Amino acid sequence: MIQQPLLFNATERKDYDEERRVFADSWFLTEDKDFTKQKGISYGSLLRLPIFLSPELTNTSIPLGVLNIVMRTIYESIKLLFQIRLQNTTSHQLEKGSRFVFLIAKHTTHGAIAKTLDPIIQSLTKKGESVQIWTFDETQLKTLKAQYPKLLCQNLGKASLSIHTTMKLMFMFAHAMCKQLRTPPNSNRLNALRQLIYHAPKLASIHSALDDRLDKDVIVISATEMHPYERLVFSVAQQKNVPTVLIQHGITDNTIKNQMVNTPSIASHMCVWGEMAKDYFLNHGVEEQRIFVTGSPAIDPSVHTQKQFVRTQTLTKFRLPDKKFIVFSGQNFDRAKNTELCTMTLKAFKDLLGTGDHRKLLITPHPAKSLYTTEDFYKELVLDQKLKLGQDVFIRSAKAEIEELVELSDVLITSSSTLHIEALLRKKLLILLNIDQVPDMEAVINSVALPAHTQDELLHALISTAQPNTQTKLHSGRTDFLREYTSFPQHATANITRILLQI
Repeated sequence: MIQQPLLFNATERKDYDEERRVFADSWFLTEDKDFTKQKGISYGSLLRLPIFLSPELTNTSIPLGVLNIVMRTIYESIKLLFQIRLQNTTSHQLEKGSRFVFLIAKHTTHGAIAKTLDPIIQSLTKKGESVQIWTFDETQLKTLKAQYPKLLCQNLGKASLSIHTTMKLMFMFAHAMCKQLRTPPNSNRLNALRQLIYHAPKLASIHSALDDRLDKDVIVISATEMHPYERLVFSVAQQKNVPTVLIQHGITDNTIKNQMVNTPSIASHMCVWGEMAKDYFLNHGVEEQRIFVTGSPAIDPSVHTQKQFVRTQTLTKFRLPDKKFIVFSGQNFDRAKNTELCTMTLKAFKDLLGTGDHRKLLITPHPAKSLYTTEDFYKELVLDQKLKLGQDVFIRSAKAEIEELVELSDVLITSSSTLHIEALLRKKLLILLNIDQVPDMEAVINSVALPAHTQDELLHALISTAQPNTQTKLHSGRTDFLREYTSFPQHATANITRILLQI
C-alpha cells in the first residue's frame, strides 16, 4: 500500500484504502464489475493518470477527504466519456514480420529507458534477429526513426477527437470537477485532470491496431508499465498468450511515484537488476517464476568498458575551474519537489562554505525535457535564494556526458536517480536526499551512501565526506552492495538477450 497524506482520520483512511484497492485493481482487468470494460479490455487505467498528471493530488496540504472526492468524480467523468461516440478514429493495420517488439512511449535519448533498451536492441539486431519498435506519438516516431533508421518503427496511436467532441468532453469534465470540489475551472488541478480526455481515443485506436497484430510468434518488450498505452499493449498480449518482458530501468523504493511505476506488474517475464529488486517485486505480488535476475543494461558500459576521462579536458569542455566539486544531480520531478531539493542543497552548501570548506557546487539538470529540468530553472532558483554564492555555484547540462561530470565529482548528491549507481561504480562519495517521509534507499541502508532528510543533515553529511574515516566506511561495502543491487559485475545485456532468445 502506497503511503498517503496523514490528514485522514481512521474512518476516512479506511474508505480511501478501499477506493485505492478498487482503483488499482481496475488497471486493465476484465472483471464484470469494471464499468470501463470495452471488448474485454478495461480502460480503468485512466484512473491512475492523476497521480502523474497532478502532483497536487498527493500533496499533504490537500483538504480532508479530497482524494476520495477526486477519485469518485473521475469515475463519473470516465462514464460520461465512454457514453460519447469517438469521432475521426482511424483504424490501421500494423506491418508484421518482427519477432521482437519494443514499446517506447516516451523517448529521451540520454534517459534511463533509452539506456536500458538500446543495448538490447543493438544486441538482438547484431545476432540477425528481427526487431521493430512501437510508439504512440508522431513526434516520438520521428525521433525513433532517426535513431534506428534500419528498423521498422510504427505509431499505434493515430486516433483523434474532433474539436467539437473534445470541447464538449472538457466542458463536462470541468463542470463535474468544479461541482464536486468547488474549485475554479482554471485551477492547476483541473487543467491537469482534463488531460485524461485526450488518452481515451488513442487507447481505443491502439486496441484496434493490436487485434490482428499480436500473435504467438511475437515477444513484446518494454522498460516500464507506467504509461496507459504500454499497459494496454501488455494487457492485450496477456489475453492472447503473447509473452511480455519488462526490463527494469529505474530504482525500486517506497515513494508514491516509484510504487505506481513498478507495481502492480502484469508482465509474463521480468528482468530485474539484482536480488534486492527481486525481493521488492516478490513482496509486491510478483510470482518468483516470472522474475529473472540479470543486472542493468544501462550500466554495462561502466562495468565492462568504463570510459576514462581526462580531468583537464573535462574542465575545459564544461568551462569549469580546477577545483573539487560537489555535484548535485537534478531529477525529473514536478516544480515543487525539484525546488525543495535544490533549495535544501543550496542552503546547506552556503553553510558549508561558512565552515571554511573550499569545494564548489556543480548543478547538473536531468536530461528529460521539462520546464523544471532546464539550466534556466536552476539559475532562477540560485538567484531567488539570494545566497550570494557568486563563483561557488556552476550549472551545466551534461546529457550524454553525465558520467564525465560524475567522474569529476568529489561527492554526488541526488534523490532517487539511477545516477547514484554510476557514482558507486566510479567509487564516488554519495549523499541521498529523502524528503518524502519514506524509508531510505538500499544504498543508505547498506551504508554505502549517507542520508539527508533535512538541511542540517545534509550539511553534516557534506562535512563528514571530507573525513577519511567516513570515506573508508562508505567504500568498504561498495562491491558487496553492487553485487546484490545490480548483479555486479555480470553482463546484463548478454543475460537478457539470452533470456529473450529462449522464450
